[in-house]
Amino acid sequence: MVKKLAPLFLIVGLCLLEGRAEAIRPFVTDDARIADQGQLELEIIPDLIFPRGERALFEQSLIASFGILPSFELGVGGAIGINHGDGASFGNPELSAKLLFIRADPSGIPGVALVLAAALPYGRGVLYSPGTALNLIAPLTSHLFGGALLIHLNVGLIVGIPREDRSRAIHPYAGLGVDVSLGLEGLRFVGEIYSGEPFAPWSSRVATQAGGRYEFNERFNLDLVFGASPSEAGKRFRDGSDLWVQLGVRLLFDAFRKTPGDPDGGAGLFKNRAMRTGS
Repeated sequence: MVKKLAPLFLIVGLCLLEGRAEAIRPFVTDDARIADQGQLELEIIPDLIFPRGERALFEQSLIASFGILPSFELGVGGAIGINHGDGASFGNPELSAKLLFIRADPSGIPGVALVLAAALPYGRGVLYSPGTALNLIAPLTSHLFGGALLIHLNVGLIVGIPREDRSRAIHPYAGLGVDVSLGLEGLRFVGEIYSGEPFAPWSSRVATQAGGRYEFNERFNLDLVFGASPSEAGKRFRDGSDLWVQLGVRLLFDAFRKTPGDPDGGAGLFKNRAMRTGS
């Protein structure tokens, strides 16, 4: 096991590999893709958040996704935060299960998945939300123009079960993400807009993020994005916004398998025609 996880300490060595656009997922708006069986995918996401009228907050998130089957993935995640004067805060631990029905194909066949996730009622400080968050989301992904354009569409439902003096919350969720080649090898534009926050059921705000992605290879991506959201639910961006800048590192390892897995992810429950014919 130690030998299999040793690449975690050799990130630079990943740059020796060749890459493609479909290898690693976007940020909040999920895609119809999972890690291949036996693979481990890590997302390391430091954020610097500037809430309107409040002190800046540094947040560090870590998400680990494990390919259990060619069609099934389990994920675990969490976040810690630090802001001046208030010390450390710990966000609610997050768990997710993702079933991939059909994997997206460059021929245009869309991928379809289903995600069930929960944020547990534990934590402290400004990142902690006192209650349990549940969400059921269906991601759909299309690869167009040979992978030059990727579109991710999410629809779902978010439920909040309060632990303190709050009412139960139920909100629809929708997200639209794009990933576009900029014509330079490895460099892409990424952007998204979403309504509702999957792990924050008591906030139904609209948010948007946009920036760049550099694909060193199919197992190592680096994102730099800027985001904004109205400071209060029901308000417009021009009425005042929370702002943030986010750096995202995404790494893919064949941690629990003897042979290399598919960097494009698991094959899904139902193989599409292009995969069956090997095209």
